[in-house]
Amino acid sequence: MLGNQIRNLRVSYFWTQEYLAKQLNVAVSTVSGYENGSRKPDIETLTRIAELFEVSIDYLVGRPNSKRSLDLAEPDLWDDIELELDNEPLSREDKQYLLAIIREKRNLNRLNQNKTGNHQK
Repeated sequence: MLGNQIRNLRVSYFWTQEYLAKQLNVAVSTVSGYENGSRKPDIETLTRIAELFEVSIDYLVGRPNSKRSLDLAEPDLWDDIELELDNEPLSREDKQYLLAIIREKRNLNRLNQNKTGNHQK
């Protein structure tokens, strides 16, 4: 379970084993061992992996519903989060614009899937 979680997160971040190994200051063979289950990280390394991928240790070891999740559609959330781009804070309007772009992209993807008959996500 742990190895699959590490591998899936690494792939979702588009990181190579080499890159993750460098971030953890371990050998590539060690990362490979974590992923294939032949090695287990110590608690410090496990903590570092969780920090790098912004997940909890619970999530890494397969406890359900423990991955950090934020619903970006919640209007009050934007008041509590400071986002910056090029060292300038994003206004509430900027944040709403980002959401609109993401929604539009999803709509376009759905339209394209319907046109091609491909209904996979």
